[in-house]
Amino acid sequence: MVQQQLMALTITAPALSIPQSLPLDISEMSLNDQLQVSDLVLPRDVTTEVDPETVVVIAQISRAALALEEEEAAAAAEAEAEAEALSDMRLRSAKELGGYHVEATDGDVGHVEDLLLDDDCRRILFLIIEVKGWLFGKKVLAG
Repeated sequence: MVQQQLMALTITAPALSIPQSLPLDISEMSLNDQLQVSDLVLPRDVTTEVDPETVVVIAQISRAALALEEEEAAAAAEAEAEAEALSDMRLRSAKELGGYHVEATDGDVGHVEDLLLDDDCRRILFLIIEVKGWLFGKKVLAG
């Protein structure tokens, strides 16, 4: 939003040279840019004694846009917190896999002893299963 700061400009000019308007190009303005009296192109025979550094317009974010930006930032922070909580929940539930019984179609095989994880992708690569009976208490990987 471009906000006009200077509402009136006192000029000195011959009666027939008084301009109806003083155009000012705002097309290249970015946030917090300002245009000053020195940026005005005054017609020949027209002068002003207003300080050349007096701000004519300034590009600012509107209150509505600022409020929307703050809402979006809050929503993004909330979504990130929810994702982190969900991620923590998944990790907790992965820990709970330890001790789960593993069965085959012909009976009990053993129980989950541990997990091998892919740290980059945060996924389980293998279950480490402590088998009983048929491999004399050995551990095997199941993927």
